[in-house]
Amino acid sequence: MITATDEKFSYKIKIKESDIDEYCHVNNVVYLRWVQEVSMAQWYEVTSPELRALYALVIVRHEIDYFSPAILSDEIIAYSWAGG
Repeated sequence: MITATDEKFSYKIKIKESDIDEYCHVNNVVYLRWVQEVSMAQWYEVTSPELRALYALVIVRHEIDYFSPAILSDEIIAYSWAGG
């Protein structure tokens, strides 16, 4: 069983040209794709193949804080953690 943790998982994201919209910044839809990528990367990091065969990952909440527009040259580090 996976339990809640305060330990943050970090994930580096490389912005691609296709992530940029007509306003020259990352489109909000892309952030949602990144949330999925981070969730899956964390799932594979903290579980074994045996555990993944028994359980499915279910995300019940996502939260995105937008501090400023992301542009092509930015480095994005996303953080995720399991809460209870």
